[in-house]
Amino acid sequence: MINKKFYNLTIFIITIFSLIGCEQENPFEDTVIVVDTTIVELDTSIVLIDTTIVTIDTTIIQDWTLQLNAIEYPNSKIWYHGANTIEKAVEKSKKFEGIELDVNFDRNSNNLYVCHNIEDTIIGLTLEEWFDALPEPSSNYFWIDFKNLHIDYVHLACEKILSIINKYNLKNRIWVEYYNIPELEIVKQYGIYTILTVENSEYQPYNLFIWQYFLLGKISQLKPEAIGCDHTMFNNLTNFFSDYHIFLWHSTVIYTDEYASETRKMCQHPAVKVVLVDYEEPISY
Repeated sequence: MINKKFYNLTIFIITIFSLIGCEQENPFEDTVIVVDTTIVELDTSIVLIDTTIVTIDTTIIQDWTLQLNAIEYPNSKIWYHGANTIEKAVEKSKKFEGIELDVNFDRNSNNLYVCHNIEDTIIGLTLEEWFDALPEPSSNYFWIDFKNLHIDYVHLACEKILSIINKYNLKNRIWVEYYNIPELEIVKQYGIYTILTVENSEYQPYNLFIWQYFLLGKISQLKPEAIGCDHTMFNNLTNFFSDYHIFLWHSTVIYTDEYASETRKMCQHPAVKVVLVDYEEPISY
């Protein structure tokens, strides 16, 4: 794993370079650039960092990416998006091998509910009831989009998910998505696959080069089984992170031939393992 102090110093130096417009190299060659930790404090309280460049062996990261190849996926990369009702779950589980659902943790009942918004936990559809309603859970794969996973109850949430995995023989068939590393690190401790939500580079105040380094640091620390973002990040993720497994959401309520053509293009890239859609039926690619 890349030393956090080195990594933070790297980000500082790269940020300064980006502001003054210095020429930048691609950070995803055979080595990762970091900086010497020598720090000099001036009377003006400005902190300067010695910019001596060193390199770090990336063998650990390369070995981890090889382990990703052992993960099994369904035959189709087309997964159904947002099956948050029993009716949708039953219907779509018969048509799609992979299903995505939204989950919230309710602190009052200490239970997991299938819904997109926390206020919808009042509907009362628990995660266990959702799985109980499926005709044959072990024939499907599941992407759990966790909306409010928190360090205070991540262990309890994982225990509940693990009980469902054991009940329906779903080991290595459930992925949990979230954006925060500490919670996902605990999810990994339970042997559950993780999806690290990726920040969309278009909405960040820093340039693409800085975005790459921030994401590389997160990936190096967590080593998630997949990274996920909306379909507008297809080019950036496949250009810079094609060694990792990429999950994308390409959802819309209206099917068009043009939109389906975009879906097919994404599925044809080997790094893309899942594309979420709202289509009534799976499409070929």
